[in-house]
Amino acid sequence: MLTIRPEQMEEFRRNALDRYVERTLEQFHQYFPGPSNVIGDGPLRQMIRLGVDRAAQHRIEGECNVVLYTTVMLLCGSFFDEDPQYPWAREILKQEHLVDEGQRAERLYDDFMAYWERVSSGDRSGLVRYAMHACKQPVAQFDEASSQQIIDHLRYAWSQKAAELGDAGVYAVLREAEHCAGRYRMFTRRDHAVLSCLVFALGNGFDRDPMYPWATEVLTSAHIAPADRGAQLYEAGKAYARRWLEFARPVD
Repeated sequence: MLTIRPEQMEEFRRNALDRYVERTLEQFHQYFPGPSNVIGDGPLRQMIRLGVDRAAQHRIEGECNVVLYTTVMLLCGSFFDEDPQYPWAREILKQEHLVDEGQRAERLYDDFMAYWERVSSGDRSGLVRYAMHACKQPVAQFDEASSQQIIDHLRYAWSQKAAELGDAGVYAVLREAEHCAGRYRMFTRRDHAVLSCLVFALGNGFDRDPMYPWATEVLTSAHIAPADRGAQLYEAGKAYARRWLEFARPVD
């Protein structure tokens, strides 16, 4: 009688996960070449692995359904299910009457695509409009920025998304930025503005998102003083935005 040892079973699981990651990575490059090229294969693989765990927390475990969930992560951030910018996602994931995981995953993806069409003006690759604006702005513009000026900046740089969120949603972004600032001892107006822009553009939790290792590195490095983190984070974000402009066609 064939006996499979526990360590063999664990190796089978690891191999199956590795194959799934590569299949999903290939699909992302095919259907979402902009973010796939900008983020890079290494961070994407980590995000896809995280997506398996994040989806399982919502009882989504079938491969096709996990891919749908992870696609939303790709364009809304790995922690979109905790993000006040996406209340429609949280509402779908907690709907008890959608007991079938396929129904929930498909509803999530369909609502996401409808949302993305509304906020992107046909710019399916995502951050191009914001990137075009961000690359032109020096960090000094934020030195004395008030909350209202930050809000005005977000509305100018990404008008459709700000309109979709409404006042309550935009203020929620600022609150999440304040929480993020506290974690990293970043307390100037400039810091708040920079963090607000990144939460708005990349999603709440961007500082721990495997898709954005450059942000995690700046915020957690022992070699960067808290007073210098805002400026360095902003420059790292602009470098990321420039990569978007290399791979995505700007929208007039």
